[in-house]
Amino acid sequence: MKTRRVVVHEYGSPAVLHVENHEVPEPTANQVTIHNQYISVDYTDIYWRTGQLDAPKTPLTPGKAGAGVIAKIGAKVTDLQVGDRVAYIQTSGAYAEYFNAPAKLVVKLPDSISLKAAAAMMMKGLTANALVKHVYPVGVNKTVFIHAMAGGVGSFLTAWSKFLGATVIGTVGDDEKAQYAKSLGADKVINYHHDDILQTVMNFTKNTSVNVVYDGIGQATFNDSLKMLGPQGMYVNFGQVSGPVNDFSLGILAEKTQYVTFANVNTFVDDLDLLQQMSNELFAFYQETDFARAQTITEFSFDEVVAAHQLLESGKSHGSIVMKV
Repeated sequence: MKTRRVVVHEYGSPAVLHVENHEVPEPTANQVTIHNQYISVDYTDIYWRTGQLDAPKTPLTPGKAGAGVIAKIGAKVTDLQVGDRVAYIQTSGAYAEYFNAPAKLVVKLPDSISLKAAAAMMMKGLTANALVKHVYPVGVNKTVFIHAMAGGVGSFLTAWSKFLGATVIGTVGDDEKAQYAKSLGADKVINYHHDDILQTVMNFTKNTSVNVVYDGIGQATFNDSLKMLGPQGMYVNFGQVSGPVNDFSLGILAEKTQYVTFANVNTFVDDLDLLQQMSNELFAFYQETDFARAQTITEFSFDEVVAAHQLLESGKSHGSIVMKV
């Protein structure tokens, strides 16, 4: 079977993304072949394209999340069938019309969840699920701070934290994103180009600080994040858009006994039972709230992969970005 897929032959700018024709091998015993319908565009794809974090050697095909229909199943796959509507996460090489994925990372979709919505939610929604329900359980009487709350993960974090009863504060980069964050339920939105983040947080909380900071930015926001945390507060990093948080002295956490962690969604979804549980929670959240109505999904065609990366990297997008195959 022939397929079109995106290949990166050398790390670099979006211009290194090339759509090529390749042969799809038969699925192994524990794999399924997925006919993609929508592919998620995530910051992890940019890290791979530019050779950061866990990027494999080139040539490589980016992409780790999306949704489609099963075209073939491996000999030992029993829970999935040809024709099933499915979504997947952490399945390397997803930027393709057809590709093979480990069956353990693929879940069936409820009829009420469209393939487009599923592609937009798997990486970002399951990351948010891990952050608000497992890494630091959010609930009533908790105050949450979210950097880039109008972004892909930030959108889910904002809406889900509010759904769980928390007070939600966070940052955006322009007025349009501020309105979007408010539509998701944010209690206080800070434009970081105009407002002093730390002072605004302290004024809003009446100097009681916040319980948890969710940060996908990294180096540029780390110090202020610790300053706004209250006693026994937790700083949760899940991305490094501005660069990694370099070595720091543990002593700076001593005054208020704060906690710092890096959360990787891989450690949750590698467990098949937990992946199914978290997917069910994500689908229920999507169905039971107004998030589907408020969410923005920007769609590109598969051939517009360069433009999709350029938009995500520009910082001008809000919500999720997907490619239609």
